Amino acid sequence: WSACTVNCGSRCPLRLQVKDGRVIRVLPDNTGSDELGNQQVRACPRGRSMRQRIYNPQRLKRPMKRKPGTKRGDGQWVPISWDQALTEIADKMKQLKSDWGNECFYIQYGTGVLGSTMACSWPPEQTPMARMLNAFGGYLDHYSDYSTTNITQAYPYFYGEWQAANSFDDAANAQLQVMFG
Repeated sequence: WSACTVNCGSRCPLRLQVKDGRVIRVLPDNTGSDELGNQQVRACPRGRSMRQRIYNPQRLKRPMKRKPGTKRGDGQWVPISWDQALTEIADKMKQLKSDWGNECFYIQYGTGVLGSTMACSWPPEQTPMARMLNAFGGYLDHYSDYSTTNITQAYPYFYGEWQAANSFDDAANAQLQVMFG
């Protein structure tokens, strides 16, 4: 078992067929039923293509740094160690914090890699990256999300305040459901 790590926030379960330590096929969840509260969670095509993402020959597998003497955009890179990469990132973060304050750090949550399989990816302020930046002194935050910012500001005028206390299981007990799509 694994999970999809694209940035839709759902982390759908994936069954991986593995042979000799290599993923050979990605299958959807085959547990549960179609009963409310025990639904199967089937990954979308992006999740089902996880094997291609894992073994893509263009995927970076180690830190790279721009080759000395080249300009940005030249596409010339040299591999560096993880220790060097982490040290350079930490040093740059310290310099930025000293020059500009913690407001210069922003978590771009629509990157597709904000979360991880074993950690929280939504809401963004509960991610490992946010916890690290908070321990470092804070960061510039955002409100709402890139899909529904305007709707989030408008819906109280149309539908009243947001209700977030119910789960999908509660739908079985509802006398009336109103849905928008």
